[in-house]
Amino acid sequence: MKEERTYAEAGVDIEASRKAISTLGQWLDKTLSFRPENTFPEVKGHYSGLYRLGDGSVLSMSTDSVGTKMIVASMMKKYDTVGIDLLGMLANDIISVGSTPVCMVDYIAVQKADADLLAEIGKGIYEGCRQTRVVVVGGETATVPDIVKVPDLAGAIVGISQEEELITGSEIADGDVIVGLGSSGMHSNGYTLARKAFFAWNDFSVHDPLPTDPSVTIGEALMVPTRIYVDVVLDITRNLRPHGLAHITGGALTKLRRLKRGMGYVVDNPFPSQPVFEAVRKLGRVPWAEMYRTFNMGMGFAVIVDPADRDQTLEISRKHGLEAKAVGTAVRDAEERILVKAQQKLVL
Repeated sequence: MKEERTYAEAGVDIEASRKAISTLGQWLDKTLSFRPENTFPEVKGHYSGLYRLGDGSVLSMSTDSVGTKMIVASMMKKYDTVGIDLLGMLANDIISVGSTPVCMVDYIAVQKADADLLAEIGKGIYEGCRQTRVVVVGGETATVPDIVKVPDLAGAIVGISQEEELITGSEIADGDVIVGLGSSGMHSNGYTLARKAFFAWNDFSVHDPLPTDPSVTIGEALMVPTRIYVDVVLDITRNLRPHGLAHITGGALTKLRRLKRGMGYVVDNPFPSQPVFEAVRKLGRVPWAEMYRTFNMGMGFAVIVDPADRDQTLEISRKHGLEAKAVGTAVRDAEERILVKAQQKLVL
């Protein structure tokens, strides 16, 4: 039997990254003492940083990038949707604390000035902003040929809410229901592993048919834009009080751990694995557990609610045209384990 492969072997060691980031955080956390009355030291490592304005309003801030999906865009010579990915990564994080995204700045690094390239990127950013009603209030374009070989696209976003509207996960209780919202595909995470599976460990081209769905090419499957959940999640929070909100991104289901200490999660009704994930798993010989630690596996967002609110959450989600279903439950667990009952019983 051929050896199974992991995200770390592809070049991204999530656990090593967490440890490295903690060394950075040792210094950055000290800055919270500069304005202690405005900050939320208890909300650490969440999807958004929070800052009190003093009138009951709270700013939420987050930063992210499109990541190595930009390499696939370069291979495809297609950049007109990566701006949607950027807004998806940013705005989906802001709504994960119950905040409304309002404005952002972008950062684009390129090898050389290219008007057509920047126009394509701008088109996607506009579309992402249209979907989220976010305005671009500034940004930076840097020509850095000694640093980047393909364009890099990142941004920072600001949201606003009243403090009592914040949803940080502190209210999650044993027996709460996890309602999953379907993803559009890989979104913008796990591309280092996916690219290795297709283009390094195997000799495919972006123009070849996807082996698990020949109706699309590999490049088309990888370039499907990140789904933006702003409208549906804000509709849910207007009508209900979710106990937790989670954008399923890098680290996949392990992201649930950031919501509340001492909680575990049982996902016993996961979404079916989409063809693009099946292709990565089979071609890359990636174990099921590694797949669920790396990719969204069909669920791009999770809404954790009181069991009494499950049906209304599903109704609102489906009203927005999303595939939604109850995928599992929250459980008290000092070890904070995440159990996935898929093709195998997996503990993440």
